[in-house]
Amino acid sequence: PLDGVRPWGITMWDDNLLVVRTGESGGVNLYTDVSTKLDGTEDLTPQATLTVADAAAIRGVAYSKALDLMVLTEYENAQVLIFENASQLFGQAQAVISPSRIISGSNTGLSGPVDVSIDDREGSRLLYVADKRSKSVLRFELSAQGNARPQLQAVLPLSPEAVFLDARGLAAGEQ
Repeated sequence: PLDGVRPWGITMWDDNLLVVRTGESGGVNLYTDVSTKLDGTEDLTPQATLTVADAAAIRGVAYSKALDLMVLTEYENAQVLIFENASQLFGQAQAVISPSRIISGSNTGLSGPVDVSIDDREGSRLLYVADKRSKSVLRFELSAQGNARPQLQAVLPLSPEAVFLDARGLAAGEQ
C-alpha cells in the first residue's frame, strides 16, 4: 500500500508519515493525510520522495516538528545524518538531499546505527541512537557534529533494533 516501497523505518506526526527507503536510492518518502487514505486497499502516493546523497543503507528516522529537524541513521557508513529546516525539503516532490550535519568517526562509538530518537524538550535537546553492531544506545547533544563523543553510551547484552523516547511528564534534564 506504499506504492511498492518496502519500509525500513517509519515515524509519524500529526497526519504525516515518513517512511525510510533503503538501498541504492535510499532516502525517505513523505505521505500526507494518511488517516484519510489508509483503508488497506489502496496504494499511497508520496507527497515527497527524497533521496539522500551518497547513502547506501538508511535505517532509522526521527522528526521533530518543534525543531523542524529530521534525523536519519546510515548503517553501512556508521553515520547519523541531521537535516535542519526539514519542512523545506518536504515541500519538494522529488529531490536529492544532503544533511546539514553528520555525526561520524572513531570518537562517536557508532559502528552500525539502526534507529534514532530526538528529545526536543526545552532545556534537553538530545539525540538517542540505537547501534546494533556495538550493542549500545548512545546519547549525543542535538548540536553534535563530526567526530563528536557521545554524552553517554549504554552497552547492552543484546543488539538493539530500535529506540523510542517517551519523555512525557519528565522535566528537561530528568533521566
